[in-house]
Amino acid sequence: MISYSVFFVSADKKDAAAKVFAGSPRLPAKIDLAPDRDWAAVRYNPDATPPSDDVLWGRASLTLEKSKDLGEIFFLFSDWRPDSLVYEHAKDGVMLRKLVWFQLFDNDEAGWLCADGSPEPWETGLFLPHKLERTIEDERERNSSNGEDERFPAREAEIRKVWETHEIVPKSRVPSCDGSVALLVEQHFRLNRP
Repeated sequence: MISYSVFFVSADKKDAAAKVFAGSPRLPAKIDLAPDRDWAAVRYNPDATPPSDDVLWGRASLTLEKSKDLGEIFFLFSDWRPDSLVYEHAKDGVMLRKLVWFQLFDNDEAGWLCADGSPEPWETGLFLPHKLERTIEDERERNSSNGEDERFPAREAEIRKVWETHEIVPKSRVPSCDGSVALLVEQHFRLNRP
Protein backbone atom coordinates (compact mmCIF):
# COMPACT_ATOMS: atom_id res chain seq x y z
CA MET A 1 0.00 0.00 0.00
CA ILE A 2 1.42 3.34 -1.06
CA SER A 3 -1.57 5.58 -0.40
CA TYR A 4 -4.92 5.43 1.32
CA SER A 5 -7.78 7.55 2.55
CA VAL A 6 -10.31 6.84 5.28
CA PHE A 7 -12.88 8.52 7.49
CA PHE A 8 -13.34 7.50 11.13
CA VAL A 9 -16.55 8.00 13.09
CA SER A 10 -17.59 6.94 16.56
CA ALA A 11 -18.63 3.28 16.55
CA ASP A 12 -22.03 4.19 17.96
CA LYS A 13 -22.64 6.46 14.93
CA LYS A 14 -22.00 3.79 12.28
CA ASP A 15 -25.68 3.58 11.27
CA ALA A 16 -25.90 7.36 10.90
CA ALA A 17 -22.62 7.29 8.94
CA ALA A 18 -24.12 4.83 6.45
CA LYS A 19 -26.83 7.42 5.71
CA VAL A 20 -24.50 10.43 5.61
CA PHE A 21 -22.07 8.71 3.22
CA ALA A 22 -24.72 7.02 1.07
CA GLY A 23 -25.08 9.87 -1.43
CA SER A 24 -21.77 9.52 -3.27
CA PRO A 25 -21.63 7.25 -6.30
CA ARG A 26 -17.81 7.32 -6.26
CA LEU A 27 -17.35 5.05 -3.27
CA PRO A 28 -19.89 2.97 -1.38
CA ALA A 29 -20.49 3.79 2.27
CA LYS A 30 -18.53 0.74 3.36
CA ILE A 31 -18.16 0.71 7.14
CA ASP A 32 -15.62 -1.50 8.88
CA LEU A 33 -16.00 -1.99 12.59
CA ALA A 34 -13.72 -4.43 14.34
CA PRO A 35 -15.08 -5.91 17.59
CA ASP A 36 -14.40 -3.87 20.72
CA ARG A 37 -13.36 -0.75 18.81
CA ASP A 38 -14.36 2.83 19.57
CA TRP A 39 -14.09 4.01 15.96
CA ALA A 40 -15.56 2.74 12.72
CA ALA A 41 -13.60 3.13 9.48
CA VAL A 42 -15.76 4.51 6.69
CA ARG A 43 -14.87 4.48 3.00
CA TYR A 44 -11.42 3.04 3.44
CA ASN A 45 -9.79 3.43 0.03
CA PRO A 46 -6.36 1.88 -0.54
CA ASP A 47 -4.46 3.49 -3.41
CA ALA A 48 -6.53 6.67 -3.06
CA THR A 49 -5.82 9.83 -4.99
CA PRO A 50 -5.42 13.17 -3.19
CA PRO A 51 -8.49 15.25 -2.37
CA SER A 52 -9.31 18.30 -4.49
CA ASP A 53 -7.14 21.41 -4.48
CA ASP A 54 -9.80 23.26 -2.49
CA VAL A 55 -9.48 20.66 0.28
CA LEU A 56 -5.67 20.73 0.10
CA TRP A 57 -5.50 24.51 0.40
CA GLY A 58 -8.09 24.62 3.20
CA ARG A 59 -10.87 26.28 1.18
CA ALA A 60 -13.11 23.19 1.54
CA SER A 61 -13.52 20.40 4.06
CA LEU A 62 -14.38 16.72 3.85
CA THR A 63 -15.49 16.47 7.49
CA LEU A 64 -17.01 19.75 8.65
CA GLU A 65 -20.57 19.28 7.35
CA LYS A 66 -20.59 15.57 8.17
CA SER A 67 -19.61 16.32 11.76
CA LYS A 68 -22.92 18.15 12.25
CA ASP A 69 -24.70 14.80 11.91
CA LEU A 70 -21.99 12.45 13.14
CA GLY A 71 -20.37 14.32 16.02
CA GLU A 72 -16.65 13.66 16.00
CA ILE A 73 -15.09 12.62 12.68
CA PHE A 74 -11.58 12.20 11.30
CA PHE A 75 -10.28 12.06 7.74
CA LEU A 76 -6.83 10.83 6.76
CA PHE A 77 -5.14 10.74 3.38
CA SER A 78 -1.61 9.42 3.26
CA ASP A 79 0.63 8.94 0.23
CA TRP A 80 4.22 7.80 0.31
CA ARG A 81 5.02 8.37 -3.38
CA PRO A 82 5.46 11.90 -2.91
CA ASP A 83 5.12 12.18 0.81
CA SER A 84 1.80 13.79 1.56
CA LEU A 85 -0.76 13.92 4.35
CA VAL A 86 -4.24 15.35 4.74
CA TYR A 87 -5.65 15.32 8.27
CA GLU A 88 -9.04 16.68 9.30
CA HIS A 89 -10.59 16.41 12.76
CA ALA A 90 -14.01 17.97 13.22
CA LYS A 91 -16.63 17.74 15.92
CA ASP A 92 -20.22 18.98 16.00
CA GLY A 93 -19.73 21.40 13.09
CA VAL A 94 -16.39 22.81 14.28
CA MET A 95 -13.04 22.12 12.62
CA LEU A 96 -10.71 21.21 15.49
CA ARG A 97 -7.61 20.69 13.36
CA LYS A 98 -6.73 20.52 9.70
CA LEU A 99 -3.19 19.87 8.49
CA VAL A 100 -2.10 19.35 4.90
CA TRP A 101 1.45 18.44 3.86
CA PHE A 102 1.75 18.41 0.09
CA GLN A 103 3.82 19.63 -2.82
CA LEU A 104 4.28 23.39 -2.63
CA PHE A 105 3.44 25.31 -5.78
CA ASP A 106 5.29 24.23 -8.95
CA ASN A 107 8.51 22.96 -7.39
CA ASP A 108 9.10 19.46 -6.10
CA GLU A 109 9.45 20.47 -2.45
CA ALA A 110 6.69 19.55 -0.07
CA GLY A 111 5.46 21.74 2.75
CA TRP A 112 2.45 22.71 4.82
CA LEU A 113 -0.34 23.99 2.57
CA CYS A 114 -2.85 24.28 5.40
CA ALA A 115 -2.60 24.44 9.19
CA ASP A 116 -5.93 25.38 10.77
CA GLY A 117 -7.31 24.89 14.25
CA SER A 118 -5.53 24.13 17.49
CA PRO A 119 -2.50 21.85 17.83
CA GLU A 120 -3.27 18.36 19.09
CA PRO A 121 -1.15 16.21 21.43
CA TRP A 122 -0.08 13.76 18.68
CA GLU A 123 1.74 16.60 16.92
CA THR A 124 4.56 16.50 19.48
CA GLY A 125 5.83 13.53 17.44
CA LEU A 126 6.72 16.00 14.69
CA PHE A 127 8.95 17.98 17.04
CA LEU A 128 11.25 15.33 18.50
CA PRO A 129 14.83 16.47 19.33
CA HIS A 130 16.50 14.21 16.76
CA LYS A 131 14.20 15.68 14.08
CA LEU A 132 15.33 19.18 15.06
CA GLU A 133 18.97 18.28 14.47
CA ARG A 134 18.14 16.63 11.15
CA THR A 135 16.09 19.65 10.04
CA ILE A 136 18.92 22.03 10.91
CA GLU A 137 21.43 19.94 8.94
CA ASP A 138 19.10 19.74 5.94
CA GLU A 139 18.61 23.50 5.98
CA ARG A 140 22.36 24.07 6.34
CA GLU A 141 22.94 21.94 3.21
CA ARG A 142 20.14 23.72 1.33
CA ASN A 143 21.57 27.14 2.15
CA SER A 144 25.08 26.03 1.23
CA SER A 145 24.03 24.54 -2.11
CA ASN A 146 22.18 27.79 -2.91
CA GLY A 147 25.25 29.88 -1.99
CA GLU A 148 23.43 31.43 0.97
CA ASP A 149 25.70 30.39 3.85
CA GLU A 150 25.44 33.84 5.42
CA ARG A 151 21.65 33.47 5.77
CA PHE A 152 21.85 30.19 7.67
CA PRO A 153 22.21 31.55 11.25
CA ALA A 154 18.90 33.42 10.91
CA ARG A 155 17.25 30.35 9.40
CA GLU A 156 18.54 28.15 12.21
CA ALA A 157 17.06 30.57 14.76
CA GLU A 158 13.69 30.40 12.95
CA ILE A 159 13.74 26.60 13.05
CA ARG A 160 14.61 26.50 16.74
CA LYS A 161 11.74 28.89 17.48
CA VAL A 162 9.32 26.61 15.61
CA TRP A 163 10.50 23.71 17.79
CA GLU A 164 9.99 25.78 20.95
CA THR A 165 6.47 26.88 20.03
CA HIS A 166 5.40 23.69 18.19
CA GLU A 167 3.71 25.96 15.68
CA ILE A 168 2.93 24.69 12.19
CA VAL A 169 2.33 27.46 9.67
CA PRO A 170 1.18 27.30 6.04
CA LYS A 171 3.78 27.55 3.26
CA SER A 172 6.52 26.30 5.57
CA ARG A 173 8.64 23.15 5.32
CA VAL A 174 9.21 22.97 9.07
CA PRO A 175 8.62 20.60 10.76
CA SER A 176 8.89 18.09 7.96
CA CYS A 177 6.21 15.49 7.44
CA ASP A 178 5.67 12.34 5.43
CA GLY A 179 2.97 9.75 4.84
CA SER A 180 3.93 7.84 7.98
CA VAL A 181 2.52 10.64 10.15
CA ALA A 182 -0.93 9.16 9.48
CA LEU A 183 0.18 6.17 11.55
CA LEU A 184 1.06 8.53 14.40
CA VAL A 185 -2.50 9.92 14.28
CA GLU A 186 -4.02 6.44 14.15
CA GLN A 187 -1.99 5.28 17.13
CA HIS A 188 -2.76 8.35 19.23
CA PHE A 189 -6.54 8.14 18.74
CA ARG A 190 -6.62 4.32 18.54
CA LEU A 191 -8.07 4.44 15.04
CA ASN A 192 -7.96 1.15 13.17
CA ARG A 193 -7.97 0.91 9.41
CA PRO A 194 -9.37 -2.30 7.89
